[in-house]
Amino acid sequence: MEVGLVPGMLMIPNYFKSVFDSSGISGEQLAPPADVTPPSAAPEAVNFLESIVPEVDYKYLLFEDHLVTTSDTGKELGEFKVTVEPAKHKGIECFLVHANSHGAIDGVPCGTSITAYIGNNLETLDQQHHEYVKLENCPLDRKTFIVRQEDGDYVVNRVITQGEDIQRSSKTVKTDVMKGFISEGSNLMLHRLFIEKGIPDSLQLISFDSDTNLCPAIYRRLEERTQTVENTELKVYGIERTINSSIDLPTTWQSYFMKDGHLTSRVQEELKADHAKYMRHHPELKALLADFMQFLLLRKPDDVIAFSADYFAAFSTSMPSPSPYLASQSVTPFPNSRTNTKIDQLRAPTR
Repeated sequence: MEVGLVPGMLMIPNYFKSVFDSSGISGEQLAPPADVTPPSAAPEAVNFLESIVPEVDYKYLLFEDHLVTTSDTGKELGEFKVTVEPAKHKGIECFLVHANSHGAIDGVPCGTSITAYIGNNLETLDQQHHEYVKLENCPLDRKTFIVRQEDGDYVVNRVITQGEDIQRSSKTVKTDVMKGFISEGSNLMLHRLFIEKGIPDSLQLISFDSDTNLCPAIYRRLEERTQTVENTELKVYGIERTINSSIDLPTTWQSYFMKDGHLTSRVQEELKADHAKYMRHHPELKALLADFMQFLLLRKPDDVIAFSADYFAAFSTSMPSPSPYLASQSVTPFPNSRTNTKIDQLRAPTR
């Protein structure tokens, strides 16, 4: 999917993640598993961050982007805005990154916002991330708070509200495993910096996945291409970012920029394309799911999970073969047939 650009306004799809402040949040202190080795940034990636000269490299990166989010069909869904400006946080010279995206998908209001204070070498001092989806029966609200302590360690707090259920969690991440860490806020600055200094062929940093687990974040240069804007062709430069979660599927974004760092398009399509390719190569999957849905709607079980487990157990080679008479022993989906008077008459003995 690709979207166009109009003067003073950029257009991107509504794939955006964000963050907010950690005051007043408490929860259980969680430590990472002792047997899991945390990922690390590549030495050349760390060298890149340490080589940043703020007075020179950030000189032309402090501006505002105002965008329109669109669907795959080009329908306008909402707005996106991101600003980067110099600031001070607890007496430290830094940069304030604020991004906000809101709109509606299929009539459901949703949005994200980021407020982040980013240091001179893209280290995150404080980040606040708020995401919401206002479903009618079960609204979802997720807030993530990342704060760097005076000793360099990071405290990560989360509050997830789904309907009336509220879950809180807190963990501390040691500074020695956060070298080369790029948050969502610093990621926005990093993209602009790549356009200014040059995009590397491939660079591995580290970031959080959607569950705040540390994982590799791979940045890769894409081929240059042209994009038409009001009958004018512009050369745009692409960056691909992939978050390789250890517990979930990887997530990939492809972003294109003008030479001055303004964003022209942002898509999350590689994983979707991979899924579509898999579906094309396995047409039996559609038939299997269609058959399951038909059977499910016919039976309308109270316990859908147990019903699904029994249904798909028949396809498992590790499960013992069920009795061939099991189906005849179950409750019939047509109970009225057992009281059909004509059937009873046929069963009655002839005289």
